[in-house]
Amino acid sequence: MHLSGYPAGVWMKFFFVQVIASCTGNRNIDLKTNLQTPGLGRVHSIFNRCLSGSEELPLIPCSFSFVRKAFLATLFILAFLFPELNGQWLDGYCYRKQITIPTSSVTGGPHTNFPVLIDITEPDLISASYLGLVQSDDGFDIVFTQDDQITQLNHEMESYDPSTGHYIAWVQVPTLNSASDNTLYLYFGNSSIATDLSTSDTWDPNDYVAVYHLGDDDFSDATNNGYDGNNVGTENIDGQIERAKDFEYGLSPHSDKIEIGNFDVPGDKLTISAWIRPESFDQRDARIVSKASGSS
Repeated sequence: MHLSGYPAGVWMKFFFVQVIASCTGNRNIDLKTNLQTPGLGRVHSIFNRCLSGSEELPLIPCSFSFVRKAFLATLFILAFLFPELNGQWLDGYCYRKQITIPTSSVTGGPHTNFPVLIDITEPDLISASYLGLVQSDDGFDIVFTQDDQITQLNHEMESYDPSTGHYIAWVQVPTLNSASDNTLYLYFGNSSIATDLSTSDTWDPNDYVAVYHLGDDDFSDATNNGYDGNNVGTENIDGQIERAKDFEYGLSPHSDKIEIGNFDVPGDKLTISAWIRPESFDQRDARIVSKASGSS
């Protein structure tokens, strides 16, 4: 695929479509930043009708102190008296946030098993080592559920900064539609999670043959298909989504590239997309993707 007539030095979304295009809708999301704890999210509105001014409920930690037990006992009584307060909650997690993907961010659909990019920076997502609420310094205890609040979703974490609460992940949404807002829940604060719950199942094999995030020294295929790449000269650089690769031009076969090897795409439908930022268009025969044999 050749480049011409595009501005240099800016990030552009590149698509190469053969026969048919897959969904390319905007993946931006709106994140509601209201922090919820088990039983508190809905009880808050009940207490607000009783309290004056701008008083708010205290944030209750996960340790089973006497005060917390007494408070939870009060909530249990309230839940018994007011059944509508008894909502669903993912076991083992202390906190959650509601994520809304508005209809304006979705084109067409409904889209099935669609990976949505979640890129957020939240003070609540700072790790406990930095006096935050996430228990794992690696962000392992951050997970997602459907709008029923308990059905866990496949996700792949790209990066997490425990000191700032910056978190990037791809979350597989079972059904994404433009008819109504789509709601997810982000859970965190589970000290029992010690391993990365990311899964390559986030990328449906029926829709994705290969996915490359190209983070620092990462040339692996994020899908289950195993089309890992081989680096030829590229360097790490800041990208549009976390880190990326810097490709410098040289006389073939010395141009920087990532070799994938034998690559089989079944059927007659193919879509290729990438974020690119050309430095210039002065080089001869500039390409984003090239299918060729040998070095010529």
